[in-house]
Amino acid sequence: MEAAEGKDLGIDPRSDDKALKRHLLKKYSGYLGSLRKELSKKRKKGKLLKEARQKLLTWWELHYRWPYPSEMEKIALAESMGLEPKQINN
Repeated sequence: MEAAEGKDLGIDPRSDDKALKRHLLKKYSGYLGSLRKELSKKRKKGKLLKEARQKLLTWWELHYRWPYPSEMEKIALAESMGLEPKQINN
């Protein structure tokens, strides 16, 4: 049955895989692009590790009167927790 399906597409199923890949990419490339976009939108945002969250809460408790770290503090916090400075900002 697969051989009949391949002949309907104009591809010899015994031929090189490259021809089949080219055909499939030509036929479905638009769909694959939109699918990739859709999947990238639906990625779950990662949660902070429990230890990183606890360190941030501890820092906040110590600085609750002014809970805005300086740029140097942000860098130090990020490095100590293995986070990006952007994650500290957020």
